[in-house]
Amino acid sequence: MKSSIDILKKVWMEGASDPALFLKEFGRNKKGQPIKVHDVPAQAETFKAYQSGNHDELYISGGNSGGKTYFLAELGIWASTYKVYPKRKEPFQSRTEFMKFPFGVLCTGKEQKHSNELWEEISGIFKRNAILGQQLDPVRGITIGTRLHTNPRITLRNGSYIDSIGLQEQGTHIVTGDYSLVLINEIGEVRHLKKILETVITQRTWRHGGIIVGAGTPRGVHTEYWSVLRRGLKELPPDNKLNRQYDPKVFACFADSRENPYADQERIKSFLEKKSQKLVDERVRGLFVEMENVAFKTEGLNKCFTDTLPFETPKSGRMTIVHGLDFGRKQDYTVSVTLDAIKKPWRGIHFYRKGGGYGTWEEIFMDIKGIEKSYGGEFCADTTASSGDMQSEWLADLNIPFLAMDFSRSPTRKIMLINFLQRCIENGDLLLPQDWEQVYEELRTYPANMDDKGMATDCVIALGLACWAAEYFGKTGQSEDVKM
Repeated sequence: MKSSIDILKKVWMEGASDPALFLKEFGRNKKGQPIKVHDVPAQAETFKAYQSGNHDELYISGGNSGGKTYFLAELGIWASTYKVYPKRKEPFQSRTEFMKFPFGVLCTGKEQKHSNELWEEISGIFKRNAILGQQLDPVRGITIGTRLHTNPRITLRNGSYIDSIGLQEQGTHIVTGDYSLVLINEIGEVRHLKKILETVITQRTWRHGGIIVGAGTPRGVHTEYWSVLRRGLKELPPDNKLNRQYDPKVFACFADSRENPYADQERIKSFLEKKSQKLVDERVRGLFVEMENVAFKTEGLNKCFTDTLPFETPKSGRMTIVHGLDFGRKQDYTVSVTLDAIKKPWRGIHFYRKGGGYGTWEEIFMDIKGIEKSYGGEFCADTTASSGDMQSEWLADLNIPFLAMDFSRSPTRKIMLINFLQRCIENGDLLLPQDWEQVYEELRTYPANMDDKGMATDCVIALGLACWAAEYFGKTGQSEDVKM
């Protein structure tokens, strides 16, 4: 009869060729449960494709909570532990050969926070299991940064290392390092994706012929992510037409959120009941879709959002400050958008969003007061919610200068505000930081018929109010009688 240690050793040896077995026996999620790869079809399918050794690139396009980032973490753990490089067909002949074989994993993403999110998932799995924890190098182990290596790194006893370096500034921080596996978290959000893949990422894989694996939620068919991922599809959805750009060296699949048993299926069900089919296709099924009948065209938004502006710009003496302020209702968010309206195009310099069932009115108003202290300027505020009188009184009590804009009870005024914002974007009157992702998403999906019931629109309204303020009273510092 085999001892428990013998059985454990057998499982460990079998795990080298069976990632599902390895993760089930040794991996644990944040709830302490075994990680079951086969519970999520897209994860199992992509593991199989990786093991085949037939692909240089693999991509998962998934809905929200489709298990995308966690798959990358699972692959990073398993591949680094066994130094799984599927293009190497010959097994290691000795432990010495295994230990000397170089194996590096790069966790990356649009910004450092995206790469850190993935890297922390990996380090968490190592920490949650004693046997996996023993694989960490006893001296170097998990480090946030050292004098010689400034980015987070996990070092294993077998010599494998797992780095976290973001793609900010078009990947200029990834200037050294050789990687057998590159994991790109939320790849759909990476700007200049093609250029970065060709001039940065691929070069880091040359020495060892590394494999690139990316996962992320799609953001429409007019994106570089779609042109990159579609090369891995033999047939193109939704009508399964033959893909003439298919490259057998590229693998791609879609991860439906409904197929992830670890996602909040009640929230997904609620989303299905409230949202349009196009949004369901994108946010649940992970498909790339052409948003139809939307108020703001992709071409205009791509010109409006730029990576030349930081997320937040401090006030300077040569600025004309205006704010658009939309107060949340019940589970909505309170949003403030601050623009420098000294000249066109107006520049987005501060973005605030709080609420969604979290945070008190006292906290929100103190935050708004803080914005006013930092930037000055007047707030063009929508105070027409059910608690509008209270909001106006609090603004006045806190000596926050504001102009109350009543449009929620007037469909005509709302239409004119949205139409005005459309003109501002189409005419190039506005520049916003690309990191204002929530603003971009709300604009991209806002319906042309303005039937926005059940949709997140707080950013759209706040931005519209800020632009209206910039156009009609930003230059003089006082409001004008403008009919809307």
